[in-house]
Amino acid sequence: KEIENLLSKNIGTEDQRHEIDHLKYCTTLNKSNNTTILVPGSIIVYNSDNPDKMVCEFDGLAIYPTQKENQILFLESKNMHETGKANHCLCRKFEQLKLPYDKKQIHYHGQDVYMYASI
Repeated sequence: KEIENLLSKNIGTEDQRHEIDHLKYCTTLNKSNNTTILVPGSIIVYNSDNPDKMVCEFDGLAIYPTQKENQILFLESKNMHETGKANHCLCRKFEQLKLPYDKKQIHYHGQDVYMYASI
């Protein structure tokens, strides 16, 4: 309800609203009644050796702290009709961060993508 309330206020750019709409869709994927921490908007990762240098930016996260697996849901949104662009961007971010991932675990929602990760 809070995400819908945020979207109804027409706050933010069209791209930001698209990212929130994608997050809203992703909240429907987890049918459990577990605690969920939503991080809407940009999550910027900086270089630890050079804190002024941005490494990458994620479009949102959903964190499920009580789950035994799939505790983090990474989101990549593209407010355009280019299938595959979001997938490419998400893969590039994991490669930049040297985080292991399986391309087969990336799921599409229209032109947007999401991927669960276990920690």
